[in-house]
Amino acid sequence: MRVEGRALPDGGYAGMAETLRIAGRQHGMVTYSQALGSGLSRGQVRQLVRTGA
Repeated sequence: MRVEGRALPDGGYAGMAETLRIAGRQHGMVTYSQALGSGLSRGQVRQLVRTGA
C-alpha cells in the first residue's frame, strides 16, 4: 500500500523500500530523480538529506 507524502507507523516513508533497493545496487548512492521516482516526495527527500539519513 502506498501512502503518499506521509510517514508510515514504523518511521519510514512510502517509497523508502524502493529507494533503498536502488541504493543497494549503486554503492549507497541515489539521485534526487531516482528518489522522487521511487515514491518519495520533495519534502521527504529534503528531510532525509537534512538529517543525514
